[in-house]
Amino acid sequence: MSSRAFGILIFVAQTLSALAMPVALAEDKPPAASKPITREVIAVVPRSWPPQYDLDENGNPVGFAIDVMNEIARRAGIGVTYRVVENFAAVEQAMKDGHGDIIPNSGITPERSERHFFTAPVQTTAISIIVRVKTTGIGNLSDLAGRHVGIVESSVGEKIIKPYGNILPTVSKDAVSALFELLSGHVDALIHAPSVISALARKAGVEDRIEAVGKPVMEIKRAIRVRKDRPELLAALDDAVKDFVGTPDYQRIYVKWYGKSAPFWSERRIAWAAGGAFATLLLVFAWWRYRLIVRVNRRIAASEEKFRDLIEGAVPGVLIHRDHRPLFANRSYARIFGYDSPEEVLRQESALDHVAPHERERLKGYSAARLRGDKAPAVYEFQGVRKDGTPIWLENRARVVDWEGAPAIQRTVVDITERKQLEDQLLISTRQQAVVAELGQFALMEGDMAVFLNTAVVLVTKILGADFGKI
Repeated sequence: MSSRAFGILIFVAQTLSALAMPVALAEDKPPAASKPITREVIAVVPRSWPPQYDLDENGNPVGFAIDVMNEIARRAGIGVTYRVVENFAAVEQAMKDGHGDIIPNSGITPERSERHFFTAPVQTTAISIIVRVKTTGIGNLSDLAGRHVGIVESSVGEKIIKPYGNILPTVSKDAVSALFELLSGHVDALIHAPSVISALARKAGVEDRIEAVGKPVMEIKRAIRVRKDRPELLAALDDAVKDFVGTPDYQRIYVKWYGKSAPFWSERRIAWAAGGAFATLLLVFAWWRYRLIVRVNRRIAASEEKFRDLIEGAVPGVLIHRDHRPLFANRSYARIFGYDSPEEVLRQESALDHVAPHERERLKGYSAARLRGDKAPAVYEFQGVRKDGTPIWLENRARVVDWEGAPAIQRTVVDITERKQLEDQLLISTRQQAVVAELGQFALMEGDMAVFLNTAVVLVTKILGADFGKI
């Protein structure tokens, strides 16, 4: 490639980048004047519910709901003191006990409207089914039958799936955890607000890996909730809400916490377009190298398919124990741990014998916390030990059950040892592809196709020679 042609290509890329830049907004109007503070209120908020609520490094409440509340209070002449509690259940209790006057951003429901006043809506949020990109077969709630579906604790998700008894719920403490469950493949779909999940995914740089499917399953209006013995407070807040929502100041706060939708000509799309042009040239001069890369990709795809079959075809083992003494085991549990029958498992002194020594204290702690009613992870991985001493990896789902009139722990385990091995193989293959791509880009930046070809042949042979030589 000549230096002139390379310069033209750079000019085109820069032009596309310019198109991707957002147009500067017209100068905003001056903010509305503050009113003198005539009353003080206590706002009760949960510790963490991003992007609505969170704490900064100094422990002060921040988030979309906080910024909106502060602006509305400024316009209404109200001083706000925030009382931070652990979760939404604690928020409700604080309001019931009279320890708070308002909740800044609360979903409007008939049950809550009987106990408290609500201002005009501050925010309208759609609730949808969210899946990983390229997921097929899911478009509405009926398609979730028999699937693992993520919902967020204290959200409307539980109410939505309740009529569908064949949906398998996985409850996460917050939207961040729910997004991780979806991306890691522990759930097939997630029911939540796409605006919230997209904002969190955008912040983590994985926005292109998720999408909302089908029509929204529900629409929620959120407003400031006020105690019913404060009608004068409701009137002041309601006027300020109507005056504020929809203004440029409101839009600025929304974009701050939820972000803007990326323009079509984003940096990533420009990079893909430029990469496509380079790939066309490479196909002309190096088609046989391209065939090698295709074969590597096929190997990766085959490994991914095998990994998917392993997970979907896994038969879970079930064990019920009290004080780690086995009370019940099914045949799958016995098979996973190398025992001849469930009866042989029940003859063991302790279920901890199936756990690697370095993991035992952690699992004992989880069981003790769960029986006390304290928080403990419902799903986690641990290293186990088969009857013959062979180490294995397991994914475990734990809960408290009633067994013969007394509480006990039920463990549902799946052997994920082969999945762990495949993940390592996939990681190695992915790194190999990244090295090849990076070397190719380096050579192209030099502006000489001969340099690219020679560099690719020599370095690919050195790095992947043993593997490619068999192709």
